[in-house]
Amino acid sequence: MRSRLIKPFVFIFFQITTFANIAFAQSLTDSLSFGSFISYVLKNHPVAKQANTLPDVAKAQIRFTRGNFDPTINTETNSKQYDAKNYYRYWDSWLKVPVWLGPDIKAGFERNTGFFLSDETATPSEGLIYAGISWPVGRSLWMDERRAALKQALQMADMNEAEKVSIINKLILEAAKDFWNWEMAYYRYRQLTIAQELAEVRFTAVKQRVIGGDEAAIDSVEAKIFLLDRKNLKLQAFVDFQNSIIRLGNYLWSDEQRPLNLDTTIVPAFNRFINRNVNAAAMQTLIEEAKRNHPKLVALNTKIKIFEIEQQLLRNNLLPALRIDYNFINTPAEFNMNSVTETAFRNNYKLGMSLYYPLLLRKERGKLQMNTLKIYQTKQDLTQTERDIINNIESTFNEYLTYSSQLIIQQEQVDLTNLLLNGERDKFFNGESTLFLVNTREVTMINAELKQIDLRNKVSKTLSELYWSAGQSLLE
Repeated sequence: MRSRLIKPFVFIFFQITTFANIAFAQSLTDSLSFGSFISYVLKNHPVAKQANTLPDVAKAQIRFTRGNFDPTINTETNSKQYDAKNYYRYWDSWLKVPVWLGPDIKAGFERNTGFFLSDETATPSEGLIYAGISWPVGRSLWMDERRAALKQALQMADMNEAEKVSIINKLILEAAKDFWNWEMAYYRYRQLTIAQELAEVRFTAVKQRVIGGDEAAIDSVEAKIFLLDRKNLKLQAFVDFQNSIIRLGNYLWSDEQRPLNLDTTIVPAFNRFINRNVNAAAMQTLIEEAKRNHPKLVALNTKIKIFEIEQQLLRNNLLPALRIDYNFINTPAEFNMNSVTETAFRNNYKLGMSLYYPLLLRKERGKLQMNTLKIYQTKQDLTQTERDIINNIESTFNEYLTYSSQLIIQQEQVDLTNLLLNGERDKFFNGESTLFLVNTREVTMINAELKQIDLRNKVSKTLSELYWSAGQSLLE
């Protein structure tokens, strides 16, 4: 009687095990790979879209600073009319062209009329045409504000690009962690679903044996307790799985910037990311690449270059502000190249000079000293940041090696516990074991598989953090 009841029970037991795995796989046919998920995040996530505008901001800043070298058309007019008299009417229009080396080229037309004009401001009735140059020969000769602004804007383009990479890499890391948590929650829920179904089949079989008189009633109580425990574990796994779906939905947006929800029928695809082999040589390559291209280091190096441009300007400001202005003048009818060459510096010209020089230079020297200290502080920050990055890569790599080794060991443990479980089932089939021992072996097997799932999650996460620590995208 005992063997007749045991055989159907074992047959059903193995059938439900196989059916549970197949049914779960077939009911959820759509899968989402890590690469596809990250690509979708980068395409539509608001943070990624915002980060992608940073290079455009830099281009706009460059265009803005180049505007300091744009030619300009200027007009000034002023008049006074009183008691039917034209007291005066001033008119001056000119074109000004800034030049990269510092001077400004200027050409214009001036016409002043009226009863009360001084000899200094009076012009012929047809007006005067003038052309000349304003050249700094002291301060602003080698560097001025407009050249410094443009050079700094060009450097800011590199800084904005580094900031863009940093923001996107951070977004990818956060999305990757939630993706791996979703994958872990899915496999835990699947495993505990199968475990509950096995416990239900076993409880039904034990009840039949109790009714048939082959088992004591207390055995059904033990099977019932085991089933209730599995139900609780499955419920908790289900909640964790649902919450992981919600968290993963935070990264999903449509092309129209509408939030999307991940369909509950979608399952994680086969994890190929975990198979990346990062050995000591690859880790050293990551360190060398991080020293060259890590966005934090690029940003700090660029910041130093910007300060150094400012340093050139501030050193130049220690010189006297000496500027020479020269304009050749003539009437429109007489203005030609011959008149310019024949009378330049002899007749028909205006010449001026301005000088400004603070005697103590406390303001200029103070600014220079503050900028020197900023360069020093930023270089120290660069040194420390580089060291922190290297240490972070090395420590994360050590965690990755540890979890990878544990995963290999855990796989062997799963194989051995599975061997023990199958052996205990065979003994139970032959009447040489008890339901308690089968349950014990099965609990050990399930715990080993759950631990394996947890270790796979840790390996995937630390591998993601390793690439992020090196300042690299996980898709590279």
